[in-house]
Amino acid sequence: MDKTKVFVINKGGHDFTGAMSYGDIIYLSEGSLNRYAVTNMYRKFAPLIAESKSNDYILITGLTTMACIACGMFAHMHGKLNLLLFL
Repeated sequence: MDKTKVFVINKGGHDFTGAMSYGDIIYLSEGSLNRYAVTNMYRKFAPLIAESKSNDYILITGLTTMACIACGMFAHMHGKLNLLLFL
């Protein structure tokens, strides 16, 4: 079975190494994105979310819009959503 992945919505200035105990870290984006460029966010996330499995996690970071898009894509694809709430 494939190792679980943790999809981090945005690679910012935070240290996510603690989340590695839940799976391999996959960053959906890095740095600033235009908060109104929703279609571009979807296009950026799509190839990475397409590689996700139903037991993977989404770690919420970045803009709320980005989180909503990534979570919606994951839930639509798998019929459920696994959030990793991480401090």
